[in-house]
Amino acid sequence: MARGMTRIRWKMKWALTSALTSTIKWAIAAGWAFLLGAAASRAQVPRVDHVFIVVEENQDFSCVIGNSTMSFLNGLASKYAVAASFYANSHPSISNYFVLTTGQAISKGRMGDFRTDPVDVDNVIRELKQNGKTWRTYVEGVPAPGYTGGNIGNTGYLKRHNPLAYFERDISPAERANLAQFAQFSEDLAQNRLANYSFFVPNIFDDGHSVKGTNGGNQGNARCGDPSALKQTDDWLKNIFSPLLASKVFEDTGLLIITYDEASGDDESDGAGHWGGGRVATILVGSKVKPAYRSIALYHHESTLRLTMEALGLDENHWPGGAKNAPSMAEFFQGSK
Repeated sequence: MARGMTRIRWKMKWALTSALTSTIKWAIAAGWAFLLGAAASRAQVPRVDHVFIVVEENQDFSCVIGNSTMSFLNGLASKYAVAASFYANSHPSISNYFVLTTGQAISKGRMGDFRTDPVDVDNVIRELKQNGKTWRTYVEGVPAPGYTGGNIGNTGYLKRHNPLAYFERDISPAERANLAQFAQFSEDLAQNRLANYSFFVPNIFDDGHSVKGTNGGNQGNARCGDPSALKQTDDWLKNIFSPLLASKVFEDTGLLIITYDEASGDDESDGAGHWGGGRVATILVGSKVKPAYRSIALYHHESTLRLTMEALGLDENHWPGGAKNAPSMAEFFQGSK
């Protein structure tokens, strides 16, 4: 009888201990899940109504950041956020522009830069439209709105710097004017009719690709850190974006991304020991961006595309190309750790 009672007491004790252990394990698991969930919720890109992206040309990170010739750009870099380990995907230009807008390096190699025919793959225009968002690209040196033709030598327009012009199969006749001449930007800003997604296409002097002579002519490609090319770019950035940054619409609902398509040809790294487009400057500007923040995490142009999709709240199941699996840039925003 005594042995029977002992056995019963032992079973009850084992059951209670087992239940308590399970409860503790569940509580610990739940606690971790809560903490991880809370961390995940903090590490999100905040929603904005307007994303502005401008792509400059062919300069290494070290030739731009900290260079006193680019006082406006470096002022933004000091005040806002810099991706200090951002690498372009490849050389030459065009594949980087396609990664920025399709998530794919569609045209590669030197001959790819001469491509002018349409590209029919998933892209930012298609996704923006499917999510009820508006878009516009502001282009220097084109003869009229809706231009999808080739390069124009005397104005410094290069089609390969205007990726949205390749997606003409996604652009209805009524939308052709969204391939806008550059002067349209000042009017759109003044009239408060900015699109959700705006892509800026400077000419080859304003984006730092080439050096403009005193006579206005093309003196050839700029070398890394060329003071004339850098000053031209910086003055252009200041002139174009100072009014935008001072506007209430940008302060309340805007995000500006300034990046470079690729580094100079001397830098063929990708940050992970493979061939790529070199280390470039990428700066995020906006009221939701962490002030004076610098990240050393590795990013490529797919992450910039993902950032534009996240910031505008586009359905993540349909982000173009490699955007969905690219590292998120959520760390650059206030509220993230």
